[in-house]
Amino acid sequence: MLVSSPNKTVSLQAVNLDTLTTVITNEIKFKVVTPLAIHGADSKNDTEIRIQSLNGIFRYWSRVLRVNNLSNHSQQVENIVFGNASDSPTKGKVQLRLLALPAKIQKVRYSPSSTGNFAINALAPNTDFSLQLAITEAPDISLNNIPISIKDYTLALCLLTSLIGGFGQRSRHGVGSVDALMLKSRFQSLESFASAFKILAGQLNLETDFNQPVIRRVNSDSQDGAPYWKETHLIDTELTDYQDLLIRIKEATHQLSGRYRDVIGSARPRVPSPLHTAVTLKTDNTFLVTVSEVFNPNMRTAVTRYAEAKAFYIEQLKEELYK
Repeated sequence: MLVSSPNKTVSLQAVNLDTLTTVITNEIKFKVVTPLAIHGADSKNDTEIRIQSLNGIFRYWSRVLRVNNLSNHSQQVENIVFGNASDSPTKGKVQLRLLALPAKIQKVRYSPSSTGNFAINALAPNTDFSLQLAITEAPDISLNNIPISIKDYTLALCLLTSLIGGFGQRSRHGVGSVDALMLKSRFQSLESFASAFKILAGQLNLETDFNQPVIRRVNSDSQDGAPYWKETHLIDTELTDYQDLLIRIKEATHQLSGRYRDVIGSARPRVPSPLHTAVTLKTDNTFLVTVSEVFNPNMRTAVTRYAEAKAFYIEQLKEELYK
């Protein structure tokens, strides 16, 4: 079949119509709350927003939020959205693109530190950057037999991740926290933060309950031994200086590792700490700190001992933040 125009003739037989797809795009604008350190090969002199790193972070939270049936965890949703590299690799339906590349770099010093004072390059707080989600139009995915579009799933996942997970180096200790600007007006109090969390989790068909100051997963018993998000503790503060805030968080972290080094995380098998500390800037320019637990049943520690360590850390963190 030929299609003619005054200037050219195109043969449709030369075009594979099956490869033509509709791409939907969404843009999410972020503001850096605490210094964001993502590095390439040169960690001392370079910092950047690496799409591979962000993709890995969103994939991680997609996995541990486990919205597709907690007791019978399946990677089906993860593989459709992000792709997989198995024996039969598939390309994900979502591609991340960096729209606004920030250029402002700040030398950040963390103290106190178990390895002494040291400095790394990082993107400065108040730096803005934008991500575009390019989503290939495809059939809806199913969460507990409830259909949701890949677009809605990915947008809700990225926004929920920004509430409880940091990006880059030392992100489990409050560094690399970001705020999604479209949610900024909701960060007025613990209650408004919890409300935004519940709405986003609900879009992912994840049922949560807020009993101040803790957001908990409903029906959180796990049967298959895989890690899963269990709960998030909210700690309000009156602090406005991020450097002071990070020093206090680090002090609480050192107290935890000094007293419970053999409990938080595991060396064999290698399991990182289940506790993720992140920071949100409220509308009055004071900080809200969250501690999210991604429980890993494979840790070789007594459950009661781990519960004791978690409670100790949260209390130490409160003590430091309220000084």
